[in-house]
Amino acid sequence: MHVLCEKPMATSSSEADRTLAAAAANNLHVATGLVRRQFPATRSIKAILESGSIGRLRSVSCFEGGSFRWPVASMSYFNFAESGGGVLQDIGTHCLDLLTWWFGEPDEIHYADDAMGGVEANCLVRLRFGGFDATVRLSRDWARPNLYRLEGERGSISWTVNETETVEIALNGSRTTGFVSFTNADGRSRDFVDAFCDQISGLVDAVRNGAPLSVPASAGRNVLDLVERCYARRKLMDMPWLGPEELLHVAACAGSRQ
Repeated sequence: MHVLCEKPMATSSSEADRTLAAAAANNLHVATGLVRRQFPATRSIKAILESGSIGRLRSVSCFEGGSFRWPVASMSYFNFAESGGGVLQDIGTHCLDLLTWWFGEPDEIHYADDAMGGVEANCLVRLRFGGFDATVRLSRDWARPNLYRLEGERGSISWTVNETETVEIALNGSRTTGFVSFTNADGRSRDFVDAFCDQISGLVDAVRNGAPLSVPASAGRNVLDLVERCYARRKLMDMPWLGPEELLHVAACAGSRQ
């Protein structure tokens, strides 16, 4: 049957490949729940970048996180073998998908986290895209600004995480800044819940009318591949607050997963 799969669509890119192969063999649709692509704000950021309105990008920074408060039924979420990863696999799936949607595949990847035998609660990702770097900081135990900032030669774009319609734009030449609200072409305002509804209606439209999926499963597969490439380059984050005995434990556990 046709499927709309939440993110991440699997715990590995190889699992995602099997899903895609099964769908292709049976002429079925598989869509991925990368809901942030449905926001008028993020779609407009992509259009602004493609128009060159803020000039060549100089840097990108992404800060996301906060104390983990989701109710869980088991410890599986914190077990790498079952979950496939920690904060990078969770929040990072949304973040990395937006970055690759906006900029394409990175040329370089540098990654560090605080996993010491389990899953990471904090991570730092540095990606090189052509002539600029994107720095991503994600956390599950301390509050972050939850802000994306894109600095260009002629201005900047700031976007608050999960804000569906509004972005802040600053233009260097005019020495001004302002908040711009975007809506769909039909004029309808879209909030966070509407974006989930749009995912469902998009799949229904593809099934009934042959419309292209706004977020095909290949996008979910590709971001899983990027997550895996980050994990393959994993280094331990610098944690100078650890004492001598703790550092010995870190050395024993670094690079292992439970």
